[in-house]
Amino acid sequence: MNPFHNFFSGIFKVSKLEMLHYLVATLIGALSGLLVVIFEKLLFAMIDFFMSVTQIDRSLFFQSDLKNIHPLLFFIPILGAFITATVIHFFHIDHSFNINQVIGAFHKHEGRIPLKDAPLVFLTTFTTIGMGSPTGFTSPVAFFCASVVVSLSRFFKIDAAFRKTILLAGMAGGIGALLRSPIGAALLATESLYAKDIEFSRLVSCIISSSVSYLVYGLFYGFGPLFEIANFSFLPQDIGIYMILSFYCIVVGRFYILFFRSSKIFINQIKLHPLLKGALGGLIFAIAGMFFPSLFNFGQLNMSYIFLTTIPYDRYLSLSLFFFLLAMLKITTLSVYIHSNGGVGGVFAPTLNIGGFIGASYGSLMCYFFPDHFESIIPFVLIAMCGFYSGVSKTVIGIVVMFLEITGNFKMVPAFSLVSLLTVISLRGTIYDQQRLDRQSSAESAHLF
Repeated sequence: MNPFHNFFSGIFKVSKLEMLHYLVATLIGALSGLLVVIFEKLLFAMIDFFMSVTQIDRSLFFQSDLKNIHPLLFFIPILGAFITATVIHFFHIDHSFNINQVIGAFHKHEGRIPLKDAPLVFLTTFTTIGMGSPTGFTSPVAFFCASVVVSLSRFFKIDAAFRKTILLAGMAGGIGALLRSPIGAALLATESLYAKDIEFSRLVSCIISSSVSYLVYGLFYGFGPLFEIANFSFLPQDIGIYMILSFYCIVVGRFYILFFRSSKIFINQIKLHPLLKGALGGLIFAIAGMFFPSLFNFGQLNMSYIFLTTIPYDRYLSLSLFFFLLAMLKITTLSVYIHSNGGVGGVFAPTLNIGGFIGASYGSLMCYFFPDHFESIIPFVLIAMCGFYSGVSKTVIGIVVMFLEITGNFKMVPAFSLVSLLTVISLRGTIYDQQRLDRQSSAESAHLF
């Protein structure tokens, strides 16, 4: 037997079906990258217009001064919520446009998403975030990319298993480009489906899609981590400090899960027309936003202001309370706003913001009591963002890898992993009620009390 035959037979040994999957994943990544570029450019243009009309800037993000607040900052979010509720009511939508719905489509609908969802999520993202809201646009972007590629797959004869792969690849492509985290996004897409499992069989397709998507996105915006911050390091003697931070994340995370789910039940029981219910949610948020403009979600701009601001020593104690209050208000307004307008709006970025506020609150205390050891709250903000989202979504692997990518800081791996693992292990429940426990479980979800 020719020895070279055995050698070469083990190379390029890929079936036609596998090649097809990888080729489709590549095309999905290219399309997702372009969709994210267009989506983000248009949305940021509307956000800039909103900020210019309402005369809001970063200097108002972490102070409450009604003298400097434009009246339109109160009225525009109410109008946006009313328009969103009108769209949802007119098209008879009974589900959300976010990661949770992608999970539901995977488990319950063989990867199918209604054709009308893609244009509707595009529209409602502009009427929520573009007009001022506490919701995020990472989840809508992920849902938008997933819905577009699944809709295109209708033109081909494919089975349910392949359609599910396309669904996850679209989701991974959207997140990977937007957050500049291709590997983390692929892991997140396959890990979000279950509380204690991961969809390994579709991971390669997701990695290909998110990597190509990030490549396309980078051609327009450049390559590099999402947050340009100092290269902080982990010190072994700080383990106890970070373990206490994880307990902080667990307590607030449990409140978040309970309030988020309970508010949905309560709001659905209110006997009020859906349009008025949506406007009421916008009104509640607008009142809170007038006093605390940082409740508005403008992407990474919210957290970047913390990263760029030097805090005087004498303000640490007051800011610790202020950031804790922001976290509680964010949980309250986000839950009420989303459930009052039919579930429109993402919770990914707002959940990271809540974790960031928790970290800022705790970090402010540490900087006040140990000024010679801790010089900045930034490490606490990043660690709490990572740990908090991991705990409330049960996605520890994807989020830890994602934070390595978006910060470019591998020195903080022990802190990211420690807080995330402790939070995931100790915190019961999840914000994604479409999640299942594992691949063997039935329709029983993992969000039980």
